[in-house]
Amino acid sequence: MGAVPCKGDHRGGGFAPGGGTDTVARVMQKTLGDNLGQPVVVDNKTGAGGNIAVDTRRQKRTRCYTIVLANVGALTVAPYTVARLPYDPMRDLAPITMAVVFPNVICVHASVPAKTLAELIKMARDKPDTVAFGSSGINGAAHLAGELLKLMAKAEFVHVPYKGGARH
Repeated sequence: MGAVPCKGDHRGGGFAPGGGTDTVARVMQKTLGDNLGQPVVVDNKTGAGGNIAVDTRRQKRTRCYTIVLANVGALTVAPYTVARLPYDPMRDLAPITMAVVFPNVICVHASVPAKTLAELIKMARDKPDTVAFGSSGINGAAHLAGELLKLMAKAEFVHVPYKGGARH
């Protein structure tokens, strides 16, 4: 027998309030609640690139619906990069759907002398470890895109992981 709806059941994402994943969860919240016939609560469990949220959802042993909005890092990267990952996405989760595709965009502050990607790469090559890029956390799409850029450009960028994607 499947799970039964419970009033006030929590569903959530693995990233800080105000970031991309939280925004998607909140956009989906009403429609999902209408389709399930009950309220949906977004309950952010931040940290570790979404791994804490996935593990929190895995540990919930209720008869209620529990849904996690997870990302590529927590589902496909972490099993290969986290030594003691407390969950196995293939064993512990049942995929429902891909909710969204986020594009990656490279932007720099207006004060940065580089105005093209080629100029930014040249800066990183000329002064290794002085050009930084931020992401919403380790193993997320932005982090991996930055690491891929480092490899392809043969340049040294410094990764700065933040606690989430929201502007502080």
